Formats: sequence, structure tokens, C-alpha cells
Amino acid sequence: MKPDAMTEYFEKISGSLKYKEEYESTKRKIEELNKEIEKNVSKLNNLKGDKRKLKQMKQNNEEFKKLSDNLDNLELKIQLLEFL
Repeated sequence: MKPDAMTEYFEKISGSLKYKEEYESTKRKIEELNKEIEKNVSKLNNLKGDKRKLKQMKQNNEEFKKLSDNLDNLELKIQLLEFL
């Protein structure tokens, strides 16, 4: 007897054939859900990367503003010193 035929025979004897369709349907749903999970995990990782980049850009902007303000203050002091 071939392995597939034996499997089918045991399925008939055990009564598991009546659950085979439900099993296959559930298995397909699980596979679809796993694909969806993988897709969402990938999106999440991309968003985390974007968040890190934006955080770095924010820090760079804050540092630039500080340095720019400092430069403005120094230029003002220079002008005051030149005036005196």
C-alpha cells in the first residue's frame, strides 16, 4: 500500500476525514495571519527606524538653534564692544 493510500485509510478509520476540511481551512487562516503578522512586524521595524531618524534630526535642529542663538549673542557682544 502507498503511503498516501495508507494515510487516507487511517483517516477514514479514525473518522478524522470529517474534520479534514475544517483543519485545512484553519491551517490556511493561520498561514494568512502569519503573513499579516510578518508584514506588520516589518512595518513596525520601518517605523522604528523612521522614529530614530526623526529623533536624531530633532536633536540636530535643537543643537543648531542653540549654536545659532549663541552666535547671535556673540555677534551682539562684538558690536557692543566695537561701539564702546
